[in-house]
Amino acid sequence: MKTNKKMFAQEFIRDAIHKNININEPVIRELIASKEFQRLRWISQLAGAQVAFPSATHTRFTHSLGVYHVLNRVFSEVKGANLISDKEKLVVRIAGLLHDIGHGPFSHTFEKVLNLNEDKDYPFSHEFYTCAIISDEKTEVNQILKKYHIDINQVTNIIKKDRSKCPKYQIQLVSSQLDCDRIDYLMRDAYFTGAKYGAIDLDWVISNMILDKKEGILFSYKALSAIENYLITRFHMYLQVYFHKSSIFFDLKLQKLFQQLVKLWKENYQWKIDIQKIMPILKQEKIEVSQYLELSDVTLINLIKDIIAYETDETLIIWAKAILYNQEKYKIVLERKKVSSNAKVLNNFIYDTKKDPIMIQTVDNKVLPLEKVSQLFENPTKEQKIFYSLAEIN
Repeated sequence: MKTNKKMFAQEFIRDAIHKNININEPVIRELIASKEFQRLRWISQLAGAQVAFPSATHTRFTHSLGVYHVLNRVFSEVKGANLISDKEKLVVRIAGLLHDIGHGPFSHTFEKVLNLNEDKDYPFSHEFYTCAIISDEKTEVNQILKKYHIDINQVTNIIKKDRSKCPKYQIQLVSSQLDCDRIDYLMRDAYFTGAKYGAIDLDWVISNMILDKKEGILFSYKALSAIENYLITRFHMYLQVYFHKSSIFFDLKLQKLFQQLVKLWKENYQWKIDIQKIMPILKQEKIEVSQYLELSDVTLINLIKDIIAYETDETLIIWAKAILYNQEKYKIVLERKKVSSNAKVLNNFIYDTKKDPIMIQTVDNKVLPLEKVSQLFENPTKEQKIFYSLAEIN
């Protein structure tokens, strides 16, 4: 495997959100330089949100670096982090860096395409493919981890959230209701969309975070207002950005395109284009790692261009043009109450008490879940439902 010596001389990456991201460890530099990680440059973070927010062209590459940086700050600044070995800290940082390496074209949008058949026993997710890529002996990422004697199973167990095999706090730092992943994507997505909801007091949250080997991740009562603000920020970002009708519509358009591709394939349609790269998707089968790694936003855009240029099926062309050129025959209809019989639902929570709670250390050193301490969230799990459906443009 050839490596970029100039990149190894680099000690930090300039970032719009966190300014300087230090990457002093050789294993981190090599992971960033790997083919699998570099592929994330061509996976958009917000997919269809770019239609409504044209400046939101940032990628999974920059987000993954951001998560790594926030984890670095946690381990260097948080109370209790000194009780964790350097090797364990490195494993968690690697899990954070690689947590999104399994995202497909247009990120979460593609997961819906992978799971058109909702009857499958196991839905294919980006976490599923992240672990597959890390575990595959042919990938550069796998070879780098072995070179530096990093336990691959420890990394994937954190990503899988397997509490029987790794400590609670390791998982919480990468995936919980207040984790380094959410902190970075809220800050980053707010910045690049231009939305003003993503103001998170990161310095104060980290200053009041406590790493407890027994209890997991705790927060001092002093950070209560900052945590409440973070949760409200997330709620508004979902409402205004992630659940924007253009974002929802983009997801639907890509699903409709692939549903028509599946239909035509089942009907033995005579293709004018090469569909070999997407055959496992049409069959709703697991995609081999080597084939999956060939997929990016560019792959799908080129496929859509070819459909418009060469295919003859009218429905296929309608959806291809809707995706690529926003030439719409349909529109998205959003409802606060379910009116259309075929409407689907999106749920938006401020805070979910049914999931692993955010734990607060009170002034008298008691450890309580957030909802027992915060006066702001009298009914935090009350859902805001948004129903959406397609309608023809008159």
